[in-house]
Amino acid sequence: MLGKQTKLEKALKELMEKDSRQMSEVVKEVREMRRKISEEFDNDLEKFIAHCQKKEREWKKTGKYKFANSDTTTKETKSAGSEKVEAAD
Repeated sequence: MLGKQTKLEKALKELMEKDSRQMSEVVKEVREMRRKISEEFDNDLEKFIAHCQKKEREWKKTGKYKFANSDTTTKETKSAGSEKVEAAD
């Protein structure tokens, strides 16, 4: 029984290492995409948020997509600083 347990533990360890390597590749890919998106908006979070809000408004007008019940265009959001600002139209 001890031999089977050891084989099972070894197989589990190999599987976990394989999963870890695959996860590392996914993390690298996500970080690369995040870097590209960040560069596209000059590393400016407010520019990115304004872009997302504009796209949301455009998509809502088409009627093609469904959205959760939230009005992101009128909510107050915190900017990178501590002051509150009204979300962009």
